[in-house]
Amino acid sequence: MTERGRRRALPLLLTVLVASSSLLLSGSVLSGAVTTPAAAAEGIDPAEGDGHTSHDACDPGDAEALSARTLEGLDGVVRGPEPSDATAAAYERDLERRLAADPSARTSPEARGDAPHRIKVRVYVHVIKPSTKAKAVSRAKIRRQIKVMNRAYAGKQWSQARSARFRFSVKKVDTAVNKSWYYASLGSKASRKMRKELHRGKKRDLNLYIGAPTERGGLQLLGYATFPQRAKKKLATDGVVIHKDSMPGGRFRGYNKGDTAVHETGHWLGLYHTFHGGCGKKNDRVADTPAERVPSFECPKGRDTCPSPGLDPIHNFMDYSYDRCMHHFTPGQIDRMRKLWRVYRR
Repeated sequence: MTERGRRRALPLLLTVLVASSSLLLSGSVLSGAVTTPAAAAEGIDPAEGDGHTSHDACDPGDAEALSARTLEGLDGVVRGPEPSDATAAAYERDLERRLAADPSARTSPEARGDAPHRIKVRVYVHVIKPSTKAKAVSRAKIRRQIKVMNRAYAGKQWSQARSARFRFSVKKVDTAVNKSWYYASLGSKASRKMRKELHRGKKRDLNLYIGAPTERGGLQLLGYATFPQRAKKKLATDGVVIHKDSMPGGRFRGYNKGDTAVHETGHWLGLYHTFHGGCGKKNDRVADTPAERVPSFECPKGRDTCPSPGLDPIHNFMDYSYDRCMHHFTPGQIDRMRKLWRVYRR
């Protein structure tokens, strides 16, 4: 199939990245959540484990619009506003100030990600239901989701991947019945209230909210997350929100092997998208991720959208490729995650 044919075959996908003066969130949005025979075929049998093979947030304020613009050449795919250069620069300046105050975070083996020390992250899972009669996400599915995250952050989805040495374990699972929270979209008051009321633990603990976040027009959000730079001041709204159908065995064809949680947790640990900043020199602030003009959808091998060296990082967890296509973080991304952990979440 040609590149143009692949693009036309894509489901309607909307990605929203909203920045405000007080908090930055990242979100991915997928439309077409209706189960089809093809989508059902993507489901994972319980006997297959996590579904992967080893393949060699926060009201943005009234001034923020979720209006989208069409990406050239990508039918049905739109993006919201990227975080402004000023916002990203402010986060980076804050990081540099904190690194200057703690030079060991910049140079230690632990910060570089190559020390034997493994960072253990406790996960508080909040399952949201729209009604008392609705079926809740099962403990078994939650375990499978956490297994996917652990494999991804241990570098086990690809033989050449490096381990980031983060280990996630479920501390507690609770269930809440609230229709507005269940559908709470990026930047909504319902989302902010949900997280303020349900949040548990400290800044080093991951709060994972599972529902069916929905944007206007019925668009289904894959997920969204807060960044670590705000954890100290906005801890009550810190965390990751994912759509239940992005979990292993979910209904979202192409995005149902659990890597949405991996991707959003990458934001929670401080990573930008691989296409952040497009072909600019700073882009995602990680030197070893090749520049990428626009996000990758499906799995377009050999894609190269920027004149700088290197093909687009379509296999990187921080792109928008299908789950089956994403399988690693780069050493530079690992270095950044561990540095920001030491600076903001330790």
